[in-house]
Amino acid sequence: MNETMPAAAFFEEARHLPSLTAAGLAELAPLVVLAPHPDDESLGCGALIAAARAARLSVRVVLVSDGTGSHPGSRSHPPGKLQRLREREFANALAALGADPARRVCLGLRDTAVPLAGTRAFEQAVALLDAQLGETPSTIVTTWRHDPHRDHAATYALARALQERLKPQPRLLEYPVWGSALPGETQLAGGPPRGFTVEVGPHRERKERAIACHRSQTTGLITDVEGFRLEPAMIERSLDQPEVFLEMPA
Repeated sequence: MNETMPAAAFFEEARHLPSLTAAGLAELAPLVVLAPHPDDESLGCGALIAAARAARLSVRVVLVSDGTGSHPGSRSHPPGKLQRLREREFANALAALGADPARRVCLGLRDTAVPLAGTRAFEQAVALLDAQLGETPSTIVTTWRHDPHRDHAATYALARALQERLKPQPRLLEYPVWGSALPGETQLAGGPPRGFTVEVGPHRERKERAIACHRSQTTGLITDVEGFRLEPAMIERSLDQPEVFLEMPA
């Protein structure tokens, strides 16, 4: 499909997609959620995870990268120590959302270098991901293909390849994390948004606690002039606006 749409208009429409119903939620299970980095699961789909777990639905959450790219210049937290810290934060965040710790998976791919489609490393990553599933999901939830972060786009490609590999083929949903960072005039291919939203309100407390678990990303816990920190405005948007889940053609 060659139809394009400006990003600002796309997101304005996306925020007004229908809200997911209880029946619609049940149809998604079992779910597999892919998070490129620790915190993406909380920012982009914390309410969905919390809602699914409140309904006693099966949710497996896969952390794709090792999270070591957030503080490249830290002396106190070299890569190995930073990875362990961020994986603990990931585990704590999922606990806050009510997720089953037995369904938490860390692939450990290198942050900022999640393999790109068309490479041998990519095929190996897809096979590794497949081996961690345990059961064929009804739905794969992954970051949006147009998110302006190479690991987010690479994770989408992994999810799409996994979807094509599985039988029966699951649904594929995409959640934007950094879509608001796109210039409003950016032309997005694929036409108007299709999918649904999840209201954060009923799950706001759990989602807020989950985000706060990522202290390395939300506080000055680690000293590094090159380090990443989530802006308060970004956190507030993720709590005040509905979560968006897109179901678009490949």
